[in-house]
Amino acid sequence: MSLFVDVEGTTDRKFMRRLGVDTDGVIYLRPDQPADAADVIETYLRTLGIGLIVLDSFGVMGGTKETNTPIGDINMNQNAVWFNMMFRKFQAAMNASFNEGGGKDAVTAIIINQSYVTLSMYSTEVPQGGRGLRHGKGLSLKFKTLEKNKTKEDVVLGVHVRIENMKNKTGMPYRRGEFYLNLDPTDVNIKYGETNVLQQYVDLGIQFGVIKQSGAWYDVGNQRVQGKANLTDALANDADVLDAINNELYGNS
Repeated sequence: MSLFVDVEGTTDRKFMRRLGVDTDGVIYLRPDQPADAADVIETYLRTLGIGLIVLDSFGVMGGTKETNTPIGDINMNQNAVWFNMMFRKFQAAMNASFNEGGGKDAVTAIIINQSYVTLSMYSTEVPQGGRGLRHGKGLSLKFKTLEKNKTKEDVVLGVHVRIENMKNKTGMPYRRGEFYLNLDPTDVNIKYGETNVLQQYVDLGIQFGVIKQSGAWYDVGNQRVQGKANLTDALANDADVLDAINNELYGNS
């Protein structure tokens, strides 16, 4: 069983089913106050039998003081303190669930839409919300839209996205990859909201050295092509290169 906490109030079950989500196995919650969402999540983190909790989204979370206090009475950094407390409670609840279940009923919590900001012209980008989430999270993925695939009428049919692993407690951090997300419902090859798997193989092949890149030119197998679009077509017809990439990914398993 999974829990989906929709703090923004922007999720539609029909759209979730269109993306392939089994909504019958999801407990859907749209709380009145963001603080209510934190209490509910803490409770479900301690509940055995819940495998996944998704919070949508971090960007609109905040404490009760922010929502119930007049604007002029709000203090600086009060949300950062609240976030730190919230994530420490989450961490304690997850540890308690793990210990009670003997390590067999661990729950995964996914928190999306945490913005990165630059504090000054001399600082690097840092995630908002204090240090609690930065220290507590086991995996941090940063998404960035590189370019949009548009028609002549300026309709976006898809986006080219870069994903970077900013933190990883269970594997190698700081790796990055790129993928194409289809937003064209009329595409007969890729479903809406799905990715072009071959384009992901292209990026992996370059990272692993199976595909050699020299500027805009690529060597794939016995072919030399220009541009990623042509490279994707060449890769689709070269099973040996695909097998080599899979071997780098999965070894002999």
